[in-house]
Amino acid sequence: MYLFRLLRGQADLLAVMVLIATTIVVGVGFLGLVYPNINDLVYQNNLRTTLYNEQSLLVLYKEYENNTHVCIGFLRIEPGKVSYALAYIVGDKVNNSAISFPLPQGASQGTVSYFPKTYCLINGDYYPCLERIDSVIYLPSEVVENYVAGGAPGLVCVIKQSSNARLLFFVTVDSKLYEVGRVEVYA
Repeated sequence: MYLFRLLRGQADLLAVMVLIATTIVVGVGFLGLVYPNINDLVYQNNLRTTLYNEQSLLVLYKEYENNTHVCIGFLRIEPGKVSYALAYIVGDKVNNSAISFPLPQGASQGTVSYFPKTYCLINGDYYPCLERIDSVIYLPSEVVENYVAGGAPGLVCVIKQSSNARLLFFVTVDSKLYEVGRVEVYA
């Protein structure tokens, strides 16, 4: 009888240990499933915060317009060394050769770079751009240093096209381009 009670007590202890071990295994498994999703959500939230902040700091306006050109003024409200990338979209094609910067003689006119991943702002969220934007022009270093970093307005001019066009401003985040500003240019 004493032996039976002793075995019964050990069985209860063994059952509790099995339940605790099962709970630990299930908890670790659940954490393994949830952790990558939480990490991704935190990254997406930080990315959106960065991009929305950058949008709020950039002011775009038409400075000058004639029959052949439109000059767009831009101002970064909070001075910083941000080199915006620009793409001039005419219809559904990129025409970056129509972009120029009014700079002193001998200054560079911007660096052309090729980017396979560009994201445009569509209905308040970022999606891959509908147009194939395979190249962009970065602001010349003179513009970044003298205007953007100094909190002064800069200027970019585009040639008017026969159809409606738009000038897109991008910032680079994790080697991808995200739209932070847009100006419609009408012929």
